[in-house]
Amino acid sequence: MRSFTSLILFTSFFVACILVSAQSQKPVFRATTNIIQTDVTVLDKDNRPVRGLTIDDFELYEDGEPIEILGFAEVNIPDADDAPAWLRESTPDVRNATNGRVMLFLLDDAQVPYMMTPGRGYVHPNERIAAVKRITEQFLNRLGPDDLGAVICVYDKRCDQDFTSDRGRLRAAIGQFMPKSLVYGPTPQKLSANMAESIARLLEGQASRRRSLIYISPRLPMRPAVWPPPGDGAGNPGMSLEDIQVLATFKAAMRSGITVYGVNPTSMLSLKDAPPDDPDAPESDRVVKFMAPPRSLSAETGGFNVSRPGDFAEGVTQIFRETGSYYMLGYEPPEKKDTGYNMLGGFRELEVRVKREGLTVKGHRGYIERTPPKAPKNPPAESTSALAGLLPKTDLPLRVAVSPFAVPGQPEALVAITVGISEPVTGAQNRDYIDVQVRAFSKGGKELVATRNRVDARLAATRSGNSLTEVVSELRLKPGAYQIRASAFSERMQTSGSVYTDIDVPDFSKTPLGLSGVLLMSFPKPESVTPTPLSIDLPVVPTTEREFTRTSLVRGSVRVYQGGGQSVTPVTIRTTILDEKSKMVHDRSEVLALDRFGANRSSDVRIDVPIATLSPGLYRLRVEAFAESRQTYRDVHFTVK
Repeated sequence: MRSFTSLILFTSFFVACILVSAQSQKPVFRATTNIIQTDVTVLDKDNRPVRGLTIDDFELYEDGEPIEILGFAEVNIPDADDAPAWLRESTPDVRNATNGRVMLFLLDDAQVPYMMTPGRGYVHPNERIAAVKRITEQFLNRLGPDDLGAVICVYDKRCDQDFTSDRGRLRAAIGQFMPKSLVYGPTPQKLSANMAESIARLLEGQASRRRSLIYISPRLPMRPAVWPPPGDGAGNPGMSLEDIQVLATFKAAMRSGITVYGVNPTSMLSLKDAPPDDPDAPESDRVVKFMAPPRSLSAETGGFNVSRPGDFAEGVTQIFRETGSYYMLGYEPPEKKDTGYNMLGGFRELEVRVKREGLTVKGHRGYIERTPPKAPKNPPAESTSALAGLLPKTDLPLRVAVSPFAVPGQPEALVAITVGISEPVTGAQNRDYIDVQVRAFSKGGKELVATRNRVDARLAATRSGNSLTEVVSELRLKPGAYQIRASAFSERMQTSGSVYTDIDVPDFSKTPLGLSGVLLMSFPKPESVTPTPLSIDLPVVPTTEREFTRTSLVRGSVRVYQGGGQSVTPVTIRTTILDEKSKMVHDRSEVLALDRFGANRSSDVRIDVPIATLSPGLYRLRVEAFAESRQTYRDVHFTVK
């Protein structure tokens, strides 16, 4: 039985309790003591989240005793239904480390029957595969640009996909799903519960945000009303292997604080392919009180189950409501009281109440306090620790842009990496020393190459009150798929952060038509630092800035390559811009003649972005290249304020 790839590679580090909202408000509470965090959703009579509550609206009880709430934050994440339709198929070129949704899809190929279903007889495996794809597609369509998703199957490691915002990678992983179970039985149940336990352990130590497990399975782990007593060695066998595994799964879930939502794919075989959501369509007024079977993993963790096709669409909507609007509460746990025999050793029952009539609070039934790992004798650097988590560390706001370029005569490509570090600034000018690391990992989780720089940054005050420092570096990578992790530690702020992104490095020497990443530069420009000159000259000084005013001057550049053994041909470059309604607001084409391509079979293309003519809003810039029957493109997302 293998575990998730990141579980093998990365070790979770204990971090201080820092409660922040998705809008990066100033934290209401900070502490380095033993603080417990719990997240709760408050619903009205129509099952809609209630926003705008304060710390004074809540009461917290542990094992029946009132507890003082020391930390509080409201988290509101924008719903992707309000985003442009093109955002579903287009991945932003700049990745921000923000507190979006975190969803891990567990596809239970161990329990989804291969052919036979009790009471239904033969069902072709392709129908089950199609049902799982229809289920997950509805989730993927609603993920926002800052949301993270991951995929894992119980049996088949080909499904494994680490957390990413790239829907294409998630779809490719889901496409590997294949039901394995020939019959229902205790062994598949045990394997499924074991993987759920591994995932819960994997997500420990990431409690600064809600983490949701979308458990697509015909049968979720369920604890008994009374746990069987341990074996006594005198003929009483005690707990079965399945009971022992379920117990371990519930312990891990209570320790990690994940929220589980169950979807039964066997009962969704009649679910039809739904048309794309209409962003202008009104939200359904239908009220469905979603529940979970008592003692099920979803019920114990604050989630619910969806098992009827007629409720599926509303169920997905409700999951996104609950994962996009919640409250984080922090408190210092009291001494554990002896509450009698309890198989979940160390379990503390938790109850959150709201001092308003007609509201429902959804949260975890309780928790098991984690034991912090012992501090190492030689602790790693802060910037190193920030890279070690399964999820990015968001204490110091970072963003990253990665762009591959060909290196003449070399099998490896140069990946230009721009890390943007945002800091609050008071006064005319400040100074900071920033430790910046960038590392590349293979799909299997192996670290391949890294770079580290200590930069002297001069922070200039801006109207927003924040200063942006951008550090440009390079990594050399062979063609393939990689995850890039960047981190920074600010001596001035005494805090660190990290940001992760994905990149596909093409084989420019063999690809008949290829494009580098699109680089943008803007005026006025942020503080830019290149600690070591890059191996090749870039057409512009790149920036991660993607929010511009109408007075900004924005210019871009992309490099066109013609690899392979074929003769160089003219290339048509088309630059288009779509607004939030998918309306074309800019369309320009030019032809690159043969003399534009030199000995390296490449040509630079300048892109003037007409910011002054655009209304405020979100836009997609697409650069397309056409040569005979070949075609490729690159996308950039930006906002005009």
